[in-house]
Formats: sequence, structure tokens, C-alpha cells
Amino acid sequence: MPYRWRIDECSATRLAGWIDDDGPVDAIDVAVNGRHIATLSPVEYRKDLQDAGIGDGRRSFSLSMSRYLVEPLNLVSISCGSRILHTATVRRADAESRANAVLPAGKTGVPQGDRETSGEPLLKGDVRRVYRDVTNMEACEFYHVVDLPDGTPTRGQWDLRKTADRYLGNVDFAGRRVIEIGPASGFLSFHMERRGARVAVIEPPMESFWDLVPQSAANLDHVRSSFGSHIEQIRNSFWYLHKLYRSSVECYEIDVRATVVADHRAIGRASQRRETLSSIRDRIGAPERGEKDGPWDCSTARSR
Repeated sequence: MPYRWRIDECSATRLAGWIDDDGPVDAIDVAVNGRHIATLSPVEYRKDLQDAGIGDGRRSFSLSMSRYLVEPLNLVSISCGSRILHTATVRRADAESRANAVLPAGKTGVPQGDRETSGEPLLKGDVRRVYRDVTNMEACEFYHVVDLPDGTPTRGQWDLRKTADRYLGNVDFAGRRVIEIGPASGFLSFHMERRGARVAVIEPPMESFWDLVPQSAANLDHVRSSFGSHIEQIRNSFWYLHKLYRSSVECYEIDVRATVVADHRAIGRASQRRETLSSIRDRIGAPERGEKDGPWDCSTARSR
């Protein structure tokens, strides 16, 4: 029989739940912001569990959480071995009074009340925050291999499950803010979030693909049409996992052709580089406007 479990409470004051593996489970681990804080033995007795036929009722666990929540927002993760049982973003108790959403409906693309917002957005300026509700895995194409909650791995082009930390340079992400450009299925986005980072990802609008290399012989309209469904399915996989994990990763759309005015604290004083970004915008757009003799001649460009 596979694991059965339930997280009854994951709040600023208390973590509680139960787990059964056709018998007692030796231990579960609790981490906050990517740091291990406790190993619990789920052997506390609950009469309701015994009445429900879940062993002898000694399958529950609880932990006082307030002392471990040092940030205004904290990522709590509960695992058993290599299996993630639950993740949640929890506000510190003294931050509850500031918990009102600051992302106005109709401006961010994020439904109010659909999921917990995370305070001030990581990116500001000429960007659009987006959210999609994807529940059908059949509509997804996974760029990364991911273990689903039932233990089934998805098919994907890249398998970073055993090497993600090394791939990311063994960085300690606890308490960090991260911007990822082009998350694909989001494996690394969610991995960094589980390690304690607050993550924002950037994608181009669907009508503007960054990874189409302009070539004089290429029919970009045809390429966009055939490539579009592929990209759409990969983006569906990101949102499918985002919902599955109850993730707080923020997603933004930015058109590289537009001048980006961003929060300099988040992406390195980009607002002071408007002329540079405008130049890049013009160079990228020139071949599509037929300006072969323009600022950037892509007639000899080759994709690799």
C-alpha cells in the first residue's frame, strides 16, 4: 500500500498531520527556507485515526513553528525520505497584519484570492505578472524530467533530479531572491524555491519568442505557427507543476523589444540602461522588419 498522509495544519504557530505506510513511518523531516529544522517521529496517538482504521491511531505528528519562522514569508517543506509530502508559504505571525495583497486585480493577471500573494512583487515597471490555471497533464509537454507525487517520472529532455544543486553551483538559496529567465517546465524554479529562495521567472509573450534566431531564408511566421503549440505545452507543464506544488514562484512576461524599466534592486539597475536595452531591441527587431543592412545583419546567422 502506498503512503497515505494528510497535513492538517501548516500555520505560523503549528504544524500537524499524520502519515501511514501500512504501518508506522520512522521519521519525517521539516525544513524552513531550505534549512532542516526538525526530524519528527509520527507516533502520537489520535483517536480519530484509530476510528478511521489507520493503524492503532499512533501515526500523527505536531511541531510548534513560531520559533523557526524568521522571515516575513517562509517556505515550509515536509518530506519523508526523498518524497516531498507538502510545501507551503507561511507568513510569520507578526507579519499577518501586513498580509493584504498588493497586486491589484486587472493589473497583474493574478486572480485575487486564488493563492497567497507574497507581498511586494519582485519585479516592477513595464512588466506583466501572469498566472494560468492548468490541471490537465495531457495538455503538457515536460522539458524537464520530474517525479510526480505518485512516484511516476515524466518524460523530458533534461533530467537534473540528482544533480540540481551541483548544476546550480551548490549555492545556498535560503533567504535569497532569484530571477530565472526561461524556466521551461520550472524544475529549477521549484527546486530553488524548496531551497528557500523567493523566485521570479521571466518569459516572453507568446507572440514574441526569444529563442527564434532570425535568418534571411527563414519564414518566421511559419516557424512561429509550428513552434507555438510546442511552447504552449511546455508553459502548460510549468503551470501544472506550479499548481501541484502550491508554489509561490512569480511569473512575468517581458517583451525584449520594449524598454524595460525594472526595480533596480531586483535586476541590477536596469532602469539606468534604457539606451542599451533600446539598442538591443532595435537589433533584434531589424531582421524581422527586413532591414538586412540595418544595425545588425543576420543574413549569415546560423542556429546552433
